[in-house]
Amino acid sequence: MKTNFYLLLLLVVIVISFLLFNDKGNALAKPKLESFINKELLHEGEHVVIENFTLDLNKIKATLLYNETSTINVEGSYSLLMQSFNLNYQLALKDFKYKDIELKEPVNAVGHAVGSYSVSNKELEMAYDVNISDLSKLQPITKQKLYGSMFLRGQVKQKGNETTVTGKTEDLDGELEFQLQNNHFTMQMDRLSVEKIMSMLHYPSVFKASVIGEGEYNLVEKRGVLVSTLLDAQLLPNDFIELVKNFNGLDLTKEKFKESNLSATIEKEHIDFNFIAKNSKTLINVAPASIEMNKNLIDAHYTIEVKDKDVGGKIVGNISNPEISIDSSKFIQREVNRAIEKHSDQLKELGIGKEEQKKVKAFFNNLFD
Repeated sequence: MKTNFYLLLLLVVIVISFLLFNDKGNALAKPKLESFINKELLHEGEHVVIENFTLDLNKIKATLLYNETSTINVEGSYSLLMQSFNLNYQLALKDFKYKDIELKEPVNAVGHAVGSYSVSNKELEMAYDVNISDLSKLQPITKQKLYGSMFLRGQVKQKGNETTVTGKTEDLDGELEFQLQNNHFTMQMDRLSVEKIMSMLHYPSVFKASVIGEGEYNLVEKRGVLVSTLLDAQLLPNDFIELVKNFNGLDLTKEKFKESNLSATIEKEHIDFNFIAKNSKTLINVAPASIEMNKNLIDAHYTIEVKDKDVGGKIVGNISNPEISIDSSKFIQREVNRAIEKHSDQLKELGIGKEEQKKVKAFFNNLFD
């Protein structure tokens, strides 16, 4: 009986091979597979048409048209018995629409995916890697225009309506890990290059440092927080540094800060942040400060405290080329007080005593408050 069962099973496999794994069989399987993908794997508003399809005992090659504009090329191996796959893929997204995400410019990506899918449990487990050649095309997803390319590696798990995507990249010198669980995004940064981050954001490089920290963001509510620490930070030459140097002779590029703190809260397109850098003799404090991401504008107050050369002011305007101003009132107050104290004896000889000197100080202090 057992022998007869195995013979029957072998016969079924042979018959299926002749019927399915040929041109005619592929033509029969193509609409069935297309229907399965649309009904079982995609969400409402998504649709796939299989344009080309080749299937044999353990290999598959297909071209899919997603939502009538985006092309997905897939080629690799699979196992029906193990319900597993090992695929190379190429994405060419154009006029891509998903929920509130709309990609109007073409996006190209290539990668590799290996994993398994349980038809009965509707459960997907997949390891992937993807190379995105132009990050700027992803602005509708990232909500911030990014520059350069990036290689990501991670995993996708889906069961029912629960989807979790994890990934990491080392393209920013350190390691950036992230997790997207439904609409909740979290990330961890481990010694990323601040210069490379600023280059990716297309912002001026202000610091040479590595950064550690973590952040989270809700894609639906568009709210998030970031807490980070800059290690071994050193200011780079720029217009702000030159302005401070010309004003009070202080060259901030020679200052080093072992640990500096940057924190931010995100509310839709608005970011409030503060930054503190401190060493044994210098304190730099940027607060209150904000960025309007959709307008690329910054509005920040800063103070620099170092011995008797304190200075403060504002940074406003386009974040790529902001206007920097210095509040000279405290400097003038300090210089007036210093001059009066230095020449106190000469002032006395001119009939200006201590009481009169105090009144002069008070006048200038009130004038510039």
